[in-house]
Amino acid sequence: MERRNADYILRHASFNPVDIVTSIGSGPGIVESYIAKNIVGKGRVTCVDISHKMNLEAGRLRAKSSAGNLGIITGSAKKLPIMGGTQDKVLLIGSTLASRDLASILTESRRVIKNNSSARLILLETMDTVREAQAIIQGLRLAGFEVLHREALQHNLTGQIHLRTTAKPIGGLEEH
Repeated sequence: MERRNADYILRHASFNPVDIVTSIGSGPGIVESYIAKNIVGKGRVTCVDISHKMNLEAGRLRAKSSAGNLGIITGSAKKLPIMGGTQDKVLLIGSTLASRDLASILTESRRVIKNNSSARLILLETMDTVREAQAIIQGLRLAGFEVLHREALQHNLTGQIHLRTTAKPIGGLEEH
């Protein structure tokens, strides 16, 4: 993961040592392993990825890092195998557009995140158009999130847009 993305997560998630964190589409779990071992040492981080191969890589990294509080689940972002209202932080790193079902992923993220003022969703995504970035921001609002911070940077050579967004849940779960 690009260092700037990791810095963004650490700066905007407002982690507490006891946080329960889920990373959706976690891939090999690089930043998740670091967060588990060094940031939420008394909490738990769960990597959810649909790819068995990526979860094997995350398991290898967990063993190397000795992050005993790092869990790995093979599962779909559209139907998370996680109880509702149990997560302090949800990380979406490059997983929303790849699934082609933004609404389902954001709705599931809202379902599993706690409904309190310290809960945060961090979304990092790379896209080709401003319209895609606008759709993500609108999707967050429709799923029951308030956007607290966003930045969109355009790559000089590729023209791709790197969107980094921090949001918190709004309203009760029954409203969404």
